[in-house]
Amino acid sequence: MTKRVSKIALYSILSVLLTAGGLALFTQTPMFRETLRSTLYTFLENEVNADIYIGEINGNLFTGLTVDTVMMYVDGAPFVEAGALSVKYDLLDLLKDRITVDTLTLENPSLHLIRRKNGEWNVNRLSKTPPSTDTTVSPLVVTAGKLRIINAEFHLVDSTGAFDSVMTDRNGNRSINYSDLHLEKVNIDLSGRYSADDLTARLRHLSFSARRERFTLLAMSADVKRTKDSSIVKDLTIATPSSSVKLTARLAGADAFRVSSVEQLRNAEIAVTVAPSTVL
Repeated sequence: MTKRVSKIALYSILSVLLTAGGLALFTQTPMFRETLRSTLYTFLENEVNADIYIGEINGNLFTGLTVDTVMMYVDGAPFVEAGALSVKYDLLDLLKDRITVDTLTLENPSLHLIRRKNGEWNVNRLSKTPPSTDTTVSPLVVTAGKLRIINAEFHLVDSTGAFDSVMTDRNGNRSINYSDLHLEKVNIDLSGRYSADDLTARLRHLSFSARRERFTLLAMSADVKRTKDSSIVKDLTIATPSSSVKLTARLAGADAFRVSSVEQLRNAEIAVTVAPSTVL
């Protein structure tokens, strides 16, 4: 009887291994990638008010995927245009209410945020699903080992503001017009962990160039930690061609994500330290 049970257990294990192996091989076939691409199109068409193009998909479902091109247009105007998107993850963590991304890299993306004269942003038109009124706290934990955005471009146009004007400072020098903002060569490298109770993030690098305004951010980095009772931004370092500064800020007694007025900070403890920095 014991030998028979052992054989059944062995056959069961072999069947599971063969099935998993066959599935793993199938996820690397052109048929699977086309099926996945078609499924993504169907899902996005049902959820998003946009015209979408998804390029060739490579990789496999278990460890990671790469898409060579992603494009999204809202009302015929560009919203997102990007080159290769690659992601490596732990699929089994989904069974534990976790999303674990080992690496996510987005190359040469271009993002356009447009606000019409009626005050509506293009991003607000994306979702076909009404906002949820469910206040239940999600148990989901999201962890990202490394998120990288390489050579991005960001364009913001606010038609309710002075988007077609040239802004100058008190000395007559051209300054940033936040109603018509154009950033180039945006590079971001960060990691983090998010849950309903806390957030930790490490910004290793952020840089960009605003050529029209003659402004360049050489480097920005910081460590961020947030809980329901306190938030801290540690060693926020900002470097430009002409200056460099380091800042640490701490808020205790209030949730920084839920502060909507100065009155909520009446009993909170706030501390800020600022110093010149030589870190570039």
